[in-house]
Amino acid sequence: MREFEDSSMLSIPYVGQDTLIRSAHPTQHSRPSRPRLQNLSLRIFLATTISMAAVLVSLSICRALRSRDQGSGATRRRLAEGGDGMDEDEASIVEGCLELEEEMGILGERAVSISEGDSSSRIAELVSMLSAAAKESVMQGGLGADLQLHEQNLEGQSSLESRGDEQASVPAPSLPASVGRRGPSSGISALDPDSWMDEIPSINLYPEVQESDMPAGDAGELPSTEEASASHASNSERPMGLRDLLRSTDIQRHPYAHLPVLEEGVVPRNARASTILSRRTRLGRPYSHLLKLRALYAKETLNQKDADLLVKEVELLVASYLAKRKIERRREYPVLAVDAFGYYVMILDSVVCAIQLLGARMQAHLWWDTFTESFNMNFSLPAPGSRGKELTNFHIDLARRLRAAIKIYKRGVRPPLLEVIALKRLLFCSPFGRHRLKHPKWDPWRKDGGCF
Repeated sequence: MREFEDSSMLSIPYVGQDTLIRSAHPTQHSRPSRPRLQNLSLRIFLATTISMAAVLVSLSICRALRSRDQGSGATRRRLAEGGDGMDEDEASIVEGCLELEEEMGILGERAVSISEGDSSSRIAELVSMLSAAAKESVMQGGLGADLQLHEQNLEGQSSLESRGDEQASVPAPSLPASVGRRGPSSGISALDPDSWMDEIPSINLYPEVQESDMPAGDAGELPSTEEASASHASNSERPMGLRDLLRSTDIQRHPYAHLPVLEEGVVPRNARASTILSRRTRLGRPYSHLLKLRALYAKETLNQKDADLLVKEVELLVASYLAKRKIERRREYPVLAVDAFGYYVMILDSVVCAIQLLGARMQAHLWWDTFTESFNMNFSLPAPGSRGKELTNFHIDLARRLRAAIKIYKRGVRPPLLEVIALKRLLFCSPFGRHRLKHPKWDPWRKDGGCF
């Protein structure tokens, strides 16, 4: 009986036993104590504060470095904050403008933060500064810009723009000494052949006082080509290229531009208008007289015999041209215009050179108008670049350029010597062209230009 009571007491728990067990071993779902929550919040706050401080320090360092770079002149190459959205063309323009600023020292003088002001004000400022710099460059450079433009034009040999059918764009880097230095606006007027004719003084073809006729002596024999070449050997053996001519101050030594001078005491005879206007049918071809005049112009000086021969050959050249010329209908092929205009330039240049050398002795007022009116300019030329073929476009550009030069020759003067040289090189030395001056009989002029 006692054993049963003992076992019963062991098997039945007493009141409150379960409560004691749960108190001694709490479950994992019970809430943590308040000190632990406070420690966790403190840690989060400290981490956040440290991160924000690091970010602020980094931004401060970057801003300081950027300010230092801009203060030294290293302006960031963006026209505005939205520059990332620019296309390639706009980006190229901006880069080119900023490079120009760097070369001219503008950035060093105005180290301004790129964030100051709006984009429109910065663009206006840039344009105004570049305009001022360009005006100053033109004022200080004089004719240098014209020479550079002409060099590019001559190297291209066919890149020429025109204004209408009756104008051609021909640079004029060299003018007679009597023409004063041009102003800042000359860069545009130099491209207009009509402005050339206003600036270049004309030879007085109608002198008020007529000089007495000199007795016509024997013209003598033509100097040999070898003699003429020997007197001009330095130019024939080593002809200057166009780039060298642009850098040389003595372009008058080039065979295409060179003219002799009269020896002391030489008095040329007067030209006879009756011979020039005779229209004799038994005259020779103009080519033979051009060849003889080439030999005379290659000399350094002309004696009395040479001067009289010069007058005779010019008389026969003009007379033979007037007698042999043909009245042609209007043509529309550019190559035919180059063929005719190139031939006209050769004749006009030879005659105008004689007028320049001999002056009133050529009696030009008696025959000049008849001579210049005989040139057939009735050619219709398409717009530059209007044809797809390269050769055709070359003929169009060259024809317009020759026509502009002919307008100047008709005033009794030569175009600027650089243009005379350029035109003759285009006629004789260019691999392009299908006209009469490509014939082998014109090889003496190709030799003068160093075409071989």
